[in-house]
Amino acid sequence: MQRVQTDLQKAGLVVWTDEQLQPGTTDWQIAIEQAIRNTGCVMCIFSPDAAQSQWVREELNYARLNKIQILPLLARGDETTSVPFGFSALQWVDIRNRDAYINNMKRLLIELKKRYANVPLSPQNPRATATVPGLGSNYPAPTTPPKFTGILPKPFAWCEIPAGVTKVDGVKHDMDFFYISKFPITVAQYAVFAKADDGYRNDRWWQFSDHAQQWYAEHPEPDILIFNEDAIPRAQVSWYEAIAFCKWLEQKGRSPHTLTLPTEWQWQRAAQGDDERLYPWGDRYQKNRCNTLKSAINRPTPVETYPGGKSPYDVYDMCGNVSEWCLNDYTMFSSDVTTEAPRVLRGGAYDSGRSFAQVVIRNYANPDQQSQTVGFRIVAIGEFGL
Repeated sequence: MQRVQTDLQKAGLVVWTDEQLQPGTTDWQIAIEQAIRNTGCVMCIFSPDAAQSQWVREELNYARLNKIQILPLLARGDETTSVPFGFSALQWVDIRNRDAYINNMKRLLIELKKRYANVPLSPQNPRATATVPGLGSNYPAPTTPPKFTGILPKPFAWCEIPAGVTKVDGVKHDMDFFYISKFPITVAQYAVFAKADDGYRNDRWWQFSDHAQQWYAEHPEPDILIFNEDAIPRAQVSWYEAIAFCKWLEQKGRSPHTLTLPTEWQWQRAAQGDDERLYPWGDRYQKNRCNTLKSAINRPTPVETYPGGKSPYDVYDMCGNVSEWCLNDYTMFSSDVTTEAPRVLRGGAYDSGRSFAQVVIRNYANPDQQSQTVGFRIVAIGEFGL
């Protein structure tokens, strides 16, 4: 939504959203009603979640009642999963990937400007201009990853992972550019989410699936840690908790990116690069480059401990220390967050043998599992979906 809003405003069009209002309040409902009645068109971003939302349906019906044009943008899913009942006859604009977004939004903006450039606006609002700027400029460039200064304690940094191909279990995956966190999320960083008034205890972050909401209802407080030093990876975190952290951080940092867990092919590309190596540093195991069973430390180490174990893209701890949650499930490779399917684990841990710590080895656990050997890191992507 923020991406769409930015491009509309860059085109000189006036955009209203309800971001500054408290959802569900009377003021919120009145403001939406007034905005719909006074607009030229209502733009609705369709996704499976939107299709199930009572508020989305009510707003669309209210726009239809007031004979306001409705422009659907299909961001995720397809016609059967993302278009609310009764609105399938509307012609939607496909923005499900970067190329579709750039091409289709450019055409849409031209049409919007033809239709609404001469609509009288209130004095404080500028009229639409006569030119359509290039689209896609609001997709952050490789030099401008999302910043969380003042939100997450150090060390936090991003590594740039270029577009390329990675083979997982014999299947090739093509990937666009993405960012991955240089280190696993630490105890101190997760603690910000766990302690914040709008963090762990806000049920908003758990609404991505029924299973997540049920798990949260049974775990209203974070787990008590066995290993609790600030600079070590945050373990004893379920897959549900990791996803909730991503959603909180994306909103907290007002990131223009989507923050989520890496798919295992993203994870493997960040760990391996282009040469199909077995370990982040090469094909030969070296115990002084990682924290595994051979290290005989028998506990997590601070995330900056092994600079010699960095991947080709400078990513730390992709071998050993703690295994890391991935977004997709183990069997179907699906990134659907609404299921309770077992999720992939990658990288091995401090109790793993050297073979199990190879970057190509797949493991899994149920998403509700909390283990002292399992943590996570995050990715930032500049597109809708994965």
